[in-house]
Amino acid sequence: MSSAPCLTLTKNFTEAVKRPFNVDERTVYVKADKKSSKDIEWATYIVYSLDGITTIGPITILEGEVKKTTVDMRLWGVRVINASSDVKLSVWFE
Repeated sequence: MSSAPCLTLTKNFTEAVKRPFNVDERTVYVKADKKSSKDIEWATYIVYSLDGITTIGPITILEGEVKKTTVDMRLWGVRVINASSDVKLSVWFE
C-alpha cells in the first residue's frame, strides 16, 4: 500500500472525500505539515461517514503530527472545523 497523500486540505478547502478500498477495515491518516515559522500550526477536524450515521472527533492535530483513525468500509470524509491560518493537512486512506 502507498503511504503518499491522496489529497491535501488547507483552511480554505475544508472538506474532502475519498472512495474506500474493498476491505473490512481501513485507516485514515491526517498529517499536519511542519512549518518553519515561530507559530505552532494546528487544526481540528472530524472524520465522518457519508451516510451521516457516524462522526469521529473532533480531533486536534499539531504541526508535524500524524493522526490515525480506523474506519469501516463505508464512504468517509474529513472536514476541518477550525484551524490556524497557515496550516496544511495531508489526508490519505490505507
